[in-house]
Amino acid sequence: MVVPLSLHFLRSFQLKRNNFITLSFFLSFLFFACSPDELQQEYSLINVDLPGHIHSLGFINDSIGYVTGGDTWHSGFIGTTINGGATFTYDSLSPKMMMCLDVESNNAIAAGFEGLVYRNSEIENWRKQNIDRKDFIRDIEMIDDSTFLAVGGLAYRFGRIVKFTDATSGRSVWTEIEDNPELSAIDQVDDNTFIAVGYGTILRSIDSGESWTVVNQDGDFFKDVLFIDEEVGFVIGYDGLILKSMDSGLTWSSLRTSGDADSADRLRALTSTSTGQIWIGGKSGLLLMSDNGGDSWVARKLNTESDINMVHYHRGFIYAGGQDGFFVRIPL
Repeated sequence: MVVPLSLHFLRSFQLKRNNFITLSFFLSFLFFACSPDELQQEYSLINVDLPGHIHSLGFINDSIGYVTGGDTWHSGFIGTTINGGATFTYDSLSPKMMMCLDVESNNAIAAGFEGLVYRNSEIENWRKQNIDRKDFIRDIEMIDDSTFLAVGGLAYRFGRIVKFTDATSGRSVWTEIEDNPELSAIDQVDDNTFIAVGYGTILRSIDSGESWTVVNQDGDFFKDVLFIDEEVGFVIGYDGLILKSMDSGLTWSSLRTSGDADSADRLRALTSTSTGQIWIGGKSGLLLMSDNGGDSWVARKLNTESDINMVHYHRGFIYAGGQDGFFVRIPL
């Protein structure tokens, strides 16, 4: 004989069940809300009043700095701050996007697509330098006030390394062939040593860029390289790979493996702080931070779907810039 449940029992059971569901939902919300990938990073927006993307940033002193960017084939700009990066004013100087910037002492060089190079110094404002080349320059590294190295390429190919001085229009220091892999970034390790990275490639020079050797390293489409001293450096890849060197770029070990094409983090930019933190910018506002030399990483999310092309540390702030004029600074 089946004994029917009383109405009072059913109501009591239903109430407890609803409370359990509510509690479970609340705990699940807390768990997912606190997931590292979902934590929202505090920041303040910096106004950009010209169309295009943000690509590089540098400061010549505590107060004065420059940012570059533009609309790939239609315009390029340089923005200037005189208040330590709180605000910028912008000038449309170039018919093509300005991809990169480097500073040395009180001098700055900006460069971009189709061989566009502009110099700035204490005695004159931005001046176009005629280099008699049409390279797609993606990064530059100043050796001294008058000499710099530029790397570039287009569509995974046409990789170039060119050395410039005030007196020359630029000369190739890496054999120019059509199938050279595109190069994305370059950094100085010490007075004579430089590392350049690009599509599946890491190159090393020990003679101030006059000659280059290929480092035997499998990997990614490498997008940026950063040395924090004369021995320790990091390389990041578009698919999420992070490499570290402890011997001035001779050898590299993996700190983080690559994803696949669909789940790639599109890592693009590196910077370090005065306290030794390493920051990385990636897809859709993704930031990665390590405060233990890359042994572990904390993920943060900016409230944007723009990919982050640039991260830069200056006087207690991380600056991040990306697609469609997204430009912020983050207090540390």
